Amino acid sequence: MISPSATRTRRRRAAQAALLSLLAWPAWAANLVVTNTADSGPGSLRQALLDANATPELDGIGFAVPGAGPHVIRPTTPLPEVSAPVGISGYTQSGSAVNTSAEAHNAVIKVVLDGIATPPGASGLRFTNHSGSFVTGLSIVDFTVGIVLSGGGAHKVSGCFLGVRPDGTSGPNSTGVLVSGSTSNTVGGLAAGNRNLISANFQTGVELRDGADRTIVRGNLIGPDRSGLASQGFQWHGVYIANASDTEIGSGSPLNAIAFNRASGVVIHSGRRNRIVDNLIHSNPRAIELMPAGVTPNDPGDADEGPNDQQNHPAIVSAGLAGGLIPAAILELDSRPQTQYTIDVYTSDVCDSGGSGDAQHHVSSLGVTTDASGHARVAATLWGEAGPGRFVSASATDPEGNTSELSACARIAAQGLFKGDFDRDTGTDLVLRETATGAHHVWRLRDTTRVGELSFTPAWPGPEWRLAAVGDFDAVFGNDLLLWNEQTGQVVFWRLSGVAGNERQGEPVPLADAPVLPTNWRPVAAADFNGDFKPDLVWRNVDSQKLVVWTLVEMRRTGTLVPNPAQAVNANWTLAAAADVNGDGWNDFVWHNADSGNVVLWLLDGNLQRLAGQFTNPASAGSPNWKVVAVGDYGSGPGGVLGSADLVWRNDSSGRLVVWHLDQQGNRTAGMFVTPAAPEGDPLAYTVAGPR
Repeated sequence: MISPSATRTRRRRAAQAALLSLLAWPAWAANLVVTNTADSGPGSLRQALLDANATPELDGIGFAVPGAGPHVIRPTTPLPEVSAPVGISGYTQSGSAVNTSAEAHNAVIKVVLDGIATPPGASGLRFTNHSGSFVTGLSIVDFTVGIVLSGGGAHKVSGCFLGVRPDGTSGPNSTGVLVSGSTSNTVGGLAAGNRNLISANFQTGVELRDGADRTIVRGNLIGPDRSGLASQGFQWHGVYIANASDTEIGSGSPLNAIAFNRASGVVIHSGRRNRIVDNLIHSNPRAIELMPAGVTPNDPGDADEGPNDQQNHPAIVSAGLAGGLIPAAILELDSRPQTQYTIDVYTSDVCDSGGSGDAQHHVSSLGVTTDASGHARVAATLWGEAGPGRFVSASATDPEGNTSELSACARIAAQGLFKGDFDRDTGTDLVLRETATGAHHVWRLRDTTRVGELSFTPAWPGPEWRLAAVGDFDAVFGNDLLLWNEQTGQVVFWRLSGVAGNERQGEPVPLADAPVLPTNWRPVAAADFNGDFKPDLVWRNVDSQKLVVWTLVEMRRTGTLVPNPAQAVNANWTLAAAADVNGDGWNDFVWHNADSGNVVLWLLDGNLQRLAGQFTNPASAGSPNWKVVAVGDYGSGPGGVLGSADLVWRNDSSGRLVVWHLDQQGNRTAGMFVTPAAPEGDPLAYTVAGPR
């Protein structure tokens, strides 16, 4: 028969072996084992901490408490401060297991430190005035602060639950981890087993203050429950930084998930060079907050001071589909001149309550260098969770490590990013047609201002050829032209190339696998309607008013779709354009009434079913002489909504052009004349041919 003392000895040796294998420490001066949940006395955690403090060498504390657990240690007075190096591992307890999930937290924790019986102000564990301690594998709940790192430095907190019990229920501390006056610490780490679950704490998950410089917070769940997908509740701020510098929030995989906090994901109250990159920060009222509260406005030259030097944030100029398939965004940054910055780009399902972006998915990171005026413009490919209908935002980090707040969010449009952008400067342009000769040329626009003109090469084939649509039909990242012969009904593509995007590449390409329709069928718009991110072609019969859509793949017809309903009420209604008006990721129809001048939006689903029909607000430009002639994203000017579909109107009497900026409810947020408002000379000698 095995004696009780032999059983205890065997458990102690097993815990010592587990301690040596689980904690990556070079050597232990003593292996101390907790064998009961008593508040004091031999085998207690309190006694182990006292024994570790008695020697200056690095000791290890493991657990071998009998029974299945979880084992709850409930002190009635504060535990002794840890004043000498020690490694504490709850994962040495039988039945425990470290986290292996890349996104959630599936650790099995068998040791709980519960402060419900301690007086106010008590901490679970307090490490003071030494360096190099380590704690892992504990659930610490119901204290004023779960873990305090004060003085010294180079401590590591990993694999713990702070504010959450092993069964996933909440046991809020006021603060999960507080680092104050202690440098070069790590909360979390680069391995899945290092991840902490820091949630449900009443005030802050992780607080870095008063000299907590060079501390790294990486790979944690801060705010979510252990699934990483839902709120654990309570917590006010995820990470709060005050009077600390050179910290890193993120910067490596696995990423921090800082979500579902009641105020902000990351707050920098004071301090410089605090780098916030490679995180998933979402479902907080504010993602990144550089105090004072609220959106920090950019300033010319970025010369202001304050938290993280009040680093200017980027602006999303446009977001959509490049090459007919790949989501991309155009970003601008105005900051200090001739300086290299890192731009981190994120997508999310929603924006935050102030209109700034969320960092739900990290999709791109790239370097940019500002010019002599402090300006930079760059295109970013959006990998991963970045389809139409999502929102995109970005932050900027300077060479010293000062990270900005997130930019205002912009919805990723279903239409191509470069639709109507011939010179590839990311601004939607206009194609004008000379009535007498049929010649077409491009007004290069920046927002609503003409900055130049382009002519197509070779010359336009003749007045019988009409520009029917603009889009990336060959899926090689640029605009192509779809031409329709009003005499024969023939359809051909001009594949465009060249630096200015105005040169035809090779001979015209006939539309393949498609019949030549009678000339009472006319192509009126192009947009993606079947969800393959490639432009399709809308036809309208001028006699019956019926609509059909030809699905296209690289200049070849692949099928036919019929909208429901398939036609407007009468011939007075003209299909003026197709675009994603309401930002749901599906293109809609824009109708114009020739008699009243009213505009109606048909909001469509992914099956070309009309979900709703509504007038724009206002419903018209005030006179039937004004007609909708083009659609595009002209949205970074006053009143513009980035990523939205804006309408271009032309007055048939004067030839003047006006842009309506629309929000996603069809409301005009601003209206302004194009500059110049009409072509020079005889403005009535020209019409606008697109893009539509």
